[in-house]
Amino acid sequence: MKRKAFIIVPIAVMAALVILVSPLKSFAYDAMSIFRVNDVQTIEITAADMQEAMTTMEALGTELQGKQIEYKPLVNIVSSTEPSMKKLENSEDFTSFDFDLPLDLKSETPEIVMADSYKTVFTLNVDACNEALALIGSDQNLSSDLAGVEMTMTSSPAVIASYDELLYFATQQSVLDAPEDVKTELRSTILDLPIIPTNIRAQLKEIDPASNDIYLPVLSGFGREVDLGGMSGYVYTLSDLKSLYEGLPADLKASEPHPTAESLTPEQKAEYEAKQAEANQAMVDQYGVEKVAAMNEAHAEVTQRLAAMENPSLLVWTENGVLNGLIADKSDAELTDIARSVR
Repeated sequence: MKRKAFIIVPIAVMAALVILVSPLKSFAYDAMSIFRVNDVQTIEITAADMQEAMTTMEALGTELQGKQIEYKPLVNIVSSTEPSMKKLENSEDFTSFDFDLPLDLKSETPEIVMADSYKTVFTLNVDACNEALALIGSDQNLSSDLAGVEMTMTSSPAVIASYDELLYFATQQSVLDAPEDVKTELRSTILDLPIIPTNIRAQLKEIDPASNDIYLPVLSGFGREVDLGGMSGYVYTLSDLKSLYEGLPADLKASEPHPTAESLTPEQKAEYEAKQAEANQAMVDQYGVEKVAAMNEAHAEVTQRLAAMENPSLLVWTENGVLNGLIADKSDAELTDIARSVR
């Protein structure tokens, strides 16, 4: 069955929540923290950018169709502290950075969960990285000088306050500690990945690596900028993403629905389950049982809450080096008022 690439449409909106709130999933995600930042700026993502990315992914999928791809870890873990997730009695128990609950919701008592910061020391599997780069059509290779160089990824603590009708989260960027020449080479390689749309690549290349700015993705023509009192926030609603998808060329939309567990034949189901088991075991081998469990717990918490919302909106903003977000079935005005009361 030919798979379409339209699923990437929500990435720009959900990345802040799923990637930054979840513990480390893969080096590919946290490597982007070489753009680590503190104050708000934006990266404009247009419908044309999304179409370009989807066309590229579609072509890549067609090229890889039928090929047997062996999983090889891109990093070798040298050492790692264990992540932990725990429930807090109140917001004052979270001390990693300033975290205040919305005053507009003071009549409610949320369930508060935090994920601790943890460190992972690793080296790159340069040969595997170069195979992956070649697989996606990149012209760049990582130099052999990177082999054996130890780097440290320090994740940011994150906190989620779960109300009856709203999720409020806050986190900061992970930090990659590595020699400057190594970060320079990684940045150059990542920026030249062919799967990055041309316009977005140009904007990323304009970012000073030493910058202290947080760059929020802004879907041009979709979503709204709101005034939070001296700063801007950005609101996206599920219906916005649906309209963005509807506006895409027909050849980029799914011609067939993605298969569900019920629609798979016994042979297809067995193959799917085997691949899932292989991928899960690879994650456990690379990051350990505790990290994978913590990641799955955080992901399940968010997924369950989102599934209960009919047309959720996401409001994101940054303040004092912290990325904040609200998710709820509420109007822009309601979300704005709640965000303004976080002081």
